[in-house]
Amino acid sequence: MPTAFPQEAAELRLLATRFDAHRGKLPDLSHPHRQPDLPLLARQLTELGELAAELGRDLRDQHARPASERSRLHLTHLATAAHAAGEATARLGRAVTQLAFLTDTQPQRESPDLLDARESAQAVIVDELAAIRVVLDDAANTLHSLAFHSSPPPLTTAAARSRSTLTASVPRAAVTVTSAGIPAARTGAIHGLRSR
Repeated sequence: MPTAFPQEAAELRLLATRFDAHRGKLPDLSHPHRQPDLPLLARQLTELGELAAELGRDLRDQHARPASERSRLHLTHLATAAHAAGEATARLGRAVTQLAFLTDTQPQRESPDLLDARESAQAVIVDELAAIRVVLDDAANTLHSLAFHSSPPPLTTAAARSRSTLTASVPRAAVTVTSAGIPAARTGAIHGLRSR
C-alpha cells in the first residue's frame, strides 16, 4: 500500500473517529416496545447528511490539487468514506420516514387497518438501524486500517526515533557487563575518576 502524506493519515484517523461517534449515537433497540426519539434521529440524519456533503466537497477539492501533492489512493479513500456516509444517510432517512409514520398513526395504533402497516414500519426501522450500525462500523475500521498502514502513529514514530538516537549515541565498545550483570563503562574519563 502506498505511503500517504502525514496529514492524510491524520485525516483518515479523524474520519474514523467521526464514524465511530455516529455509530455510538444510534438508538438502543434492545427494548422491543421502545421507539427511537424522532427529533434525535432527525438530528442525526442531518449530521450524517452534512458529513456526506463535507466529504463530497473534500473529494472535489482534493481532485483539483496537483497529483504530486496527494498520495495515489487518497481520492479513493475519501470516496470510500463518502459512500459510507451517503449509504448511512439514505438508510437513516428510510428509518426516519417509518418512524414518522408510526408517530402520525400513534392515536390509531389499535386500528385493525393499521396494525400490519405499523408492524412493517417497526421492522423496517430495526433493520435499517442495524444495517447503519454495520455500515458505520465497517467504515471506521477501514479508515483506521488505512491510516495505520499509510503512516505509523505519531507516538510510535517518535519512540522509534528516540530509541535509534539513543542507540547511536552510545558506542558498543564503551560499555561492558560485569559478572554481577551491572553495565560498567570503559571510557578514559571514568578510569580517570577511579584513579583519583
